Amino acid sequence: MIFVIVVLSFPLIISGYKLMNRSTYLLGTELLTDKLAHQIMPVESSYERLKMIGLEDSTIHLDEIRQRALVSFARFRYLETGRIFVIGRDRSILLSNDFANAKEPGFANLFAGMADGRESVNYRAQGHNKLAIFTLFERWDCYVGISIDHAELFAARNKFLLINALVLAGTILLAVLLMIFLQRLIISPLIRLADFTTGVMQEVYKADVPGQFLFELGTLKTGLCSMVADLVNKMGEAENQLEVISEREAELDIAHKALLHSEAQLQAILDNSTAVVYLKDIEGCYLSINRQYEEVFHIRQEEILGRNDHDIFPKDVADALRENDRRIFAGKMPQVLEEQIPHDDGLLHTYVSVKFPMFDENGDIYAVGGISTDITSRKEAEEKLAAEQERLAVTLRSIGDGVITTDIDGRVMLVNKVAEELTGWKQSEALGRSLEEVLNIVDMRTGDKIGALVPRIIGAGQVSNFSGNLCLIAKDGTRREIADSGAPIHDRKSRTIGVVLVFRDITEKVRTDLELLKIRKLESVGVLAGGIAHDFNNLLAAIMGNISLAKYIVDQEDEVYSLLNEAEKASLRAKALTGQLLTFSKGGEPIRHAASIAEVIKDSADFVLRGSNVVCRFDLPEDLWLADIDKGQISQVIQNIIINAAQAMGMEGGRVEVKCGNIKGSEISGIRLTGNAYLVIYITDNGPGIKPTDLDRIFDPYFTTKKMGSGLGLAVTHSIINKHEGHISVTSTPGEGTTFTIYLPAIADQVASLVLLEKQADMISSQMVPSGKGRIMVMDDDDSVRTIAIRMLEFSGYEAAGARDGEEAIAMYRQAMGTESPYDLVIMDLTIPNGMGGERAVQKLLELDPGARVIVASGYSNDPVMAGFRKYGFVAAVHKPFQLRELSNTVREILS
Repeated sequence: MIFVIVVLSFPLIISGYKLMNRSTYLLGTELLTDKLAHQIMPVESSYERLKMIGLEDSTIHLDEIRQRALVSFARFRYLETGRIFVIGRDRSILLSNDFANAKEPGFANLFAGMADGRESVNYRAQGHNKLAIFTLFERWDCYVGISIDHAELFAARNKFLLINALVLAGTILLAVLLMIFLQRLIISPLIRLADFTTGVMQEVYKADVPGQFLFELGTLKTGLCSMVADLVNKMGEAENQLEVISEREAELDIAHKALLHSEAQLQAILDNSTAVVYLKDIEGCYLSINRQYEEVFHIRQEEILGRNDHDIFPKDVADALRENDRRIFAGKMPQVLEEQIPHDDGLLHTYVSVKFPMFDENGDIYAVGGISTDITSRKEAEEKLAAEQERLAVTLRSIGDGVITTDIDGRVMLVNKVAEELTGWKQSEALGRSLEEVLNIVDMRTGDKIGALVPRIIGAGQVSNFSGNLCLIAKDGTRREIADSGAPIHDRKSRTIGVVLVFRDITEKVRTDLELLKIRKLESVGVLAGGIAHDFNNLLAAIMGNISLAKYIVDQEDEVYSLLNEAEKASLRAKALTGQLLTFSKGGEPIRHAASIAEVIKDSADFVLRGSNVVCRFDLPEDLWLADIDKGQISQVIQNIIINAAQAMGMEGGRVEVKCGNIKGSEISGIRLTGNAYLVIYITDNGPGIKPTDLDRIFDPYFTTKKMGSGLGLAVTHSIINKHEGHISVTSTPGEGTTFTIYLPAIADQVASLVLLEKQADMISSQMVPSGKGRIMVMDDDDSVRTIAIRMLEFSGYEAAGARDGEEAIAMYRQAMGTESPYDLVIMDLTIPNGMGGERAVQKLLELDPGARVIVASGYSNDPVMAGFRKYGFVAAVHKPFQLRELSNTVREILS
C-alpha cells in the first residue's frame, strides 16, 4: 500500500511542479512586461510632448528627459528584488543593481540574450539566479528591462513542493498505522477461523474458536460454530432417513412403470407430429428420431441410430448443425435457431429449430433435443413482404412531401421523415395518437382549427384537396403554410381501413410569390420613375439653359440676377433629385469618379435625418483621400444604413456616429482586398442591436425583421459595395448598438479637401463664358432642349443647327460635307424614342466621316455609354441638363 501511494504521488507532484513552474514563469513574465511598459510610457510621452512643441532636436531637453527617466527607473521597486536596468547596445551599463561593469560573471549571458532578440533571459548575478524581461528603447539605443530573483519569483512553487512533501509523509505514516491496525483486528482472527474450518474438514468438530473477534468477524465465528453444531445434528438425522429410503424403493418401481407408459404416449405424440423431432448425444450421434424425420429425410430410425449429421448431410450443413448443438451444450439453455437443411430435391429448406439440453440425475448434459419446423414457404413470403415494405419505406423517405396514414378511427399508423420534420412528431411518438393532435392545422384567415379530416376524407370516398390559407402548427409552435390532400385506403375487398394524407410546406413558395410581386411593382415604379426623370430632365434642360443665358445677359448688380441665381440653385437641386430617380430606375454597374467621401456622407446623412430625433456626429479628417466611387450609389448605401439605424432606434431617437480614415491595402487583415489604398468608414448607432441569430442573414435578399420592410435595402447595399471592389461587414451587441464597417477604393495621396478647394477656386476665378468659332449640330428629339442648346452655342459665338433624330442628323452632315462650311462638331442625345439615338448614329457618322467629332449628351448619367464614351466613338460627354459655361467649356476644349 505504501509503495502504491508513493508511485501514485510522485508523478502528481512532479507534474504539479512543472505546471506551477510554467504558470509562474508565464505570469511573472507578463506582469514584469506590464510593469516595464508602465515605466517606459511616461518617457515616451515626454518625448512626444517635446516633439509637439518643436523641440525634438534640443539636446539639452533630450538629456534632461533621459536623466529624469534614469532617476525614476532607479527608484522603481517591484516586490523585494525587482529592479530596472538600462544597458546600451555597446555593452555600456547606464543603470544596474547586478553589474558594475561588463566583465562581471553573468553579464555576458544577459547581454547575449538581449542581443539575440529574446523576450526574457535567465542569468546568475551576485550568487542569485535571476529572470530579466527587457525591450529595446530605440531613442537611447539601449535595452531597458526589469530583473527579479528566482527565489522571489518561484516562492509559491517552493511552498507547493514543501506542502506536498509533508502530505506524502503523513499519508505514508497513516498507511503504516492502518496496516498494523488491520493485522490485529482482522487478519489474525481470519487465520484462526481458517484453522477452525480446516479442522471441520478433517472431521474435528470443536464447540468454539479461541480468541477475540470484533464486528462482523464475531458474527461469522458464531455462524460457523452454529453450522458445525447443526451438521452434527444432521448426521444423526441422516442415519434415521436410510431406513426410509428402502421404503421408497418400492414406490420407485411403481413410478418406473408409469414412466414407461408415459414414454410410450410421448413417442406416439412425436410420431404423429408434423415437426421434425430428434435427440442426439454429446458426441452428436442420433439417439432417437420421430416418424416425420424419417419421412422428410428418407431414413429409418434403426439406420440413423449411432450415426451423426456428417453421415447424412453435406459437410458444410453438418458443420453448421454440429456448431448449433455445441452452443446448446455450452449455454445449457434452450435456444431457437434458424437452420438451412437440403432435401432430396437439392433445394435448401429453412427450418426454425427449438433446441434444448437434456440433463441426467447429476445435472450434467448428456444429450440435446430438437424440434424443427419447415418455414421455407413462410420465409419466402416474409422476404417478399420485407422487400415490399422496404420499397415503400424508401419511396416514402425519398418523396419531398409529408405523408401520414391513419386507421379508420383516425389513429396515426405511419409518419414519414418529411412529416416528422414538418410536424415535429417522431413516428415513435405519434403512433396511436389522434390525427388532429399530430397534424395541427388551422385556418390562417380565421384562426379556427381544421378538424374531422378523417371523416371528411372517408365521406368523400376519393382524393380530397385541402388548399388555401392552411397553417400547420408544429409541436414546437413553428407555423408553416401548407397544401394538403387526402384519400381513403381500401383493402382487397374494397373496405375502407384508413386514410392517407399528403402535405407539403409552401411557405417559401408563397413568400417568393409575394416578393416577386413586390419586385414587379418596384420594376414598374422604376420604369415610371425613369420616364418621369427623363422628361423632367428635358424640362430642366430648357429651364436651366434659359436661366444660365439670362444670368450672363443681366448685370450681376441687378436684383434680377440674384433671383436667377436662386432659381438656378433650385434647378440644380431638382437635377440632383432627377439623378436619384434615374439611379433608382436604372441601377447597374457603378460609374466611378474621384469624389470627396466626406461630402457624400454629410449630404446623405443630413438628407435622411432631416426632421428626425436622431443626431448624427461626424469624425471626418481633413486629410481624407479621394474616393474612387459612384457618388449616387454610395449615397444610397449611406442612406440605407442610416435609415435602418434611425428606424431601429424608434420614437425615442438616439445617436449615429460616422467616422472615416485612410488605410493602406497592406494594413488590412482578415478580408480579401486587392487594392493599394482604401477609405474605411465606421457607421455606429446606439440602438437595440441585432440578434446573433439574425446577424449572418441581414445581407440576404428579402430578409427583414420589419413588419413593413422589403428586405432589399441591405442586399442592395452589399451588392453596391461589392461592385465597387470594396467590403462591408457588421458587428452588433444586443442592447448596445450596431457598427457597419465599409472599405472603399481610394486614390492615395490625393486629399479630398484640396480638390474641393481647387474646384471652388476654379468656379470663382471666372464668370466669363469661353467663346469660339465653328459650326455645330445639336441632335435632340425634344424641341425645348434642342432650342436652348442652339441658343447657348450661338451666345458663345458658334453657328448652330438642330436635328430631331439620327437619320436627320446624318443627312444634314452628309449634305454639309460637300459645302464650304461642314460641321465641326455634333452633339447627340443618347436616347431618341422611336428613332435612331446617339449610340447607333455615331457609328454611321464615323463610317461617313472617320474624322467626325461627336459629343454624347444624356440625362442618364449612369448609362455605360456615358462612363466609357470613347469606346463608342464619342470624344466627350455632357450631362443634361447642362449649364451655359459647362457646355461652352466642353465644346471649346474639343474644338481647340
